[in-house]
Amino acid sequence: MRPASLLLAVLGPAVLVGAGLLVWQSGGERENPSRGATQHVPDPGTRAADPSRARARPDLPDEPPLVAPSAPAKEPVLESTPPVASEPGARSEAALLFRVLDARTSEPVSAFEARLGQDFLRPLLDEKGRIRHDFPDGRARFPGVIEGFEGRNVQLAVLARGYGELRVPDLYVAPGRELDLGTLRLERVPRLTVRVLDGRTGEAVPGAFVTLLRAGIALAPEAQPPASADLDPWSARTDREGRVLLTSRPGEIVTLAVRHATHAPLDLELTLPLGEEHEETVRLPAR
Repeated sequence: MRPASLLLAVLGPAVLVGAGLLVWQSGGERENPSRGATQHVPDPGTRAADPSRARARPDLPDEPPLVAPSAPAKEPVLESTPPVASEPGARSEAALLFRVLDARTSEPVSAFEARLGQDFLRPLLDEKGRIRHDFPDGRARFPGVIEGFEGRNVQLAVLARGYGELRVPDLYVAPGRELDLGTLRLERVPRLTVRVLDGRTGEAVPGAFVTLLRAGIALAPEAQPPASADLDPWSARTDREGRVLLTSRPGEIVTLAVRHATHAPLDLELTLPLGEEHEETVRLPAR
């Protein structure tokens, strides 16, 4: 046998085995000699599917993430105080509010008159344009009373029968704002409480006009006490219990005139005591 043929016969099987082993390692698994375990090696054609590997290659550009675009952020809407009127050129009314209490008892004063102005104070009106004297629980709110005095300071006066006048100076409210004066306390002055009863039944007579007149001044028998739109501290109408509160004239001789449509007129002369509080009960004769 020739030496070349002998060499081929010896090496032929080894070459075939080595070639087969090489093919098997390139297409499947190969042994990791350092760990003694098999490791799966992906096909080179599939390596670009791995994002981390794809980004590491400078020749492949990054793809944008598959995220829906968000709407642009809106600026916060701030509400003005008070809210701006919706009508062009319109604006909210300024309001003045407060509560009136008795300084001694802290009880609400529900019958009073409020006046506003600078040198000349005018009575504040209700929604119907009338002077308001009735304030449940002593609470008052007057809308739209400051606009006419823009840029100027005004003063508030509160008057009530049986109390001294209270003045609050240097008031100013910007248009569209509210000015809350909180609690206003009225100090008592000498007071006269008159209760009017029916002379025959002894029941209370509501709605009777009661007027306190100085000495020498008298009303005609059929005359009604002068009705004034302004609050008169010496003239008022009785409530449901036949009572009325007036400012007294301590130590003076006065005439107490009482008039009612279903009763005869009554004029009573009396001397008022010097005390701060006095109550007088009168009975009206029937017609």
